[in-house]
Amino acid sequence: MTAKIQLRGVTKEFDVRPTGGNKRSTQVFTALSDINLDVRSGEFLVVVGPSGCGKSTLLDLLAGLTTPSAGEILIDGEPVNGPGLDRAIVFQQYALFPWRTARANVEFGLEAQGKARTTRSERKARAQEYLSLVGLNGFEGRYPHELSGGMKQRVAIARSLAYEPDILLLDEPFAALDAQTRESLQDELLRIWRHTGKTIVFITHGIDEAVFLGQRVVVMTSRPGRIRSIIDIPDFDASPDEDIRSGVEFVKYRHEIWKLMREEPSLDGPKRSRGALTPSLESNGHHLIEEWQSQDDDLVRARR
Repeated sequence: MTAKIQLRGVTKEFDVRPTGGNKRSTQVFTALSDINLDVRSGEFLVVVGPSGCGKSTLLDLLAGLTTPSAGEILIDGEPVNGPGLDRAIVFQQYALFPWRTARANVEFGLEAQGKARTTRSERKARAQEYLSLVGLNGFEGRYPHELSGGMKQRVAIARSLAYEPDILLLDEPFAALDAQTRESLQDELLRIWRHTGKTIVFITHGIDEAVFLGQRVVVMTSRPGRIRSIIDIPDFDASPDEDIRSGVEFVKYRHEIWKLMREEPSLDGPKRSRGALTPSLESNGHHLIEEWQSQDDDLVRARR
């Protein structure tokens, strides 16, 4: 399959002031180092890693909000030189205009394209179409303070989709939501992706979220961020009444990524472990989950 996005030897460095010492001097801080990655057209790619590993910096680079210190980023074979209408970004914070209704917030992205491209009636119709796609029929006239957190994020997603970008970039969009709402929106996002065929790059620190959403999961090392491994995730077979997250195969992939994130190769040689884990994989998976619950915050939530 053709690569939609290509990263070639991408490194990102910042000049920062050292703690203490001469305040006029600076030192180089490396957020990302030598990132090489292809993202296929129409793929749902998830990037997971510890806090501070450069995940959000990677998304900023893809969005064109900042430039690499070394290497290059290509979209459809063309270098990224800044933001473009071929990409949309959804942040953890909803960034909605409080004085605009849900529909008017979605229309804003279309207005930013220029009035010559769409008429007012076309913008209204398209905004309504995408509000319906994210399940907000009947809420188009509500203001942000009249919407729940999950509804606000749906509006933000609809706004990003409305001007029909090729690529959707999401930076931990569900992190501030409660567990039930987060899982509901994960289901919604998968439905939207299948309906639209967009190329999606999704940033998260949650292993369960990564395995549930991604076709492939990129596992990052801690600072400076490098690609530790790329895991192919299969389609999990489950009936509508079953919880995929409790299945044996899901647990197996979750465990694989958990180990990668807990045990990293040190720059000086041997591995450094972030925690001991030596469970055996039971045939039904449930025993393994019980062993993990005391060791990993991601499994504190009750499995249904």
